[in-house]
Amino acid sequence: MVRYSDTSFVGSLELEPHVEFLSPSGYRANETEFTRVWNGLTQRMIQEASSSTDATWSSAKYYAADAAALPDSQALYAGMQCTPDLSPSQCNLCLTKCLGNYQRCCLSRQGGSVVRLSCAFRAELYPFSGLFTVMTARPLSQSQPPLTMTESKKKSTGTIVAIVVPIVVVITFLVLLARRFSWRRKPYQETCLDQSGITTVHSLQFDFRTIEAATDRFSQTNKIGQGGFGEVYKGTLVGGTEVAVKRLSKTSEQGTQEFKNEVVLVAKLQHRSLVKLLVWKETKRSLFMNLSPTKA
Repeated sequence: MVRYSDTSFVGSLELEPHVEFLSPSGYRANETEFTRVWNGLTQRMIQEASSSTDATWSSAKYYAADAAALPDSQALYAGMQCTPDLSPSQCNLCLTKCLGNYQRCCLSRQGGSVVRLSCAFRAELYPFSGLFTVMTARPLSQSQPPLTMTESKKKSTGTIVAIVVPIVVVITFLVLLARRFSWRRKPYQETCLDQSGITTVHSLQFDFRTIEAATDRFSQTNKIGQGGFGEVYKGTLVGGTEVAVKRLSKTSEQGTQEFKNEVVLVAKLQHRSLVKLLVWKETKRSLFMNLSPTKA
């Protein structure tokens, strides 16, 4: 069983979250006999898996796969495993939790699996993932646990891969899901569309009187340029911020649509060599911008 994370988890038992997968087909059997087979098989497997500590950090540690014959000529196949960093008691607890989940979700189905970050369990009515190669079916006794299955290649690479692949897929899904909820949303600049169809910055609010005060009522001494569409004035806000104001003349050849296009373009552009649009006034046809240090 493989587990990975961007934080240290060695020796840490994590019982949640968990994922349950169940067969779509139901299964009817003698409940008393099935329960006896189920309890005998799973309890023996938990004991075997949680006590296999001789193979430290190897693929065979905390792993078990076995099967038992059922009264209706079928067989119950099961496999379980814990991550090798757990203690035997932690592995036992994790697998016990998986069995509890399986009994609630899947015991009436033909099979299913329960996967946690620290362990996994699967049971079916057929051999799965190449885990089972030899089966000796024999009648079950009331006093003897249903030991009817042996494994030929318990430590084989193919066996481990068969368990690892679905577990890795599920763990990857859980990690991505957890990251999605933990990511912080980056701040964004709220924009809106006014009645004239101009996209403006929502938080900018300057009235025309403020513009007039900043430019000394568009004094000629503050005039810093002139183009085909109007004159440009410098100004100073109450806080000391220098601004540039482009005021279109009445005789300007620039139409209303061209004026709106310029507003949208200046508002959207962000570059250290470009000025920032603070506000615009359609009724006065003015652009209010930060003044570039180069006065350009």
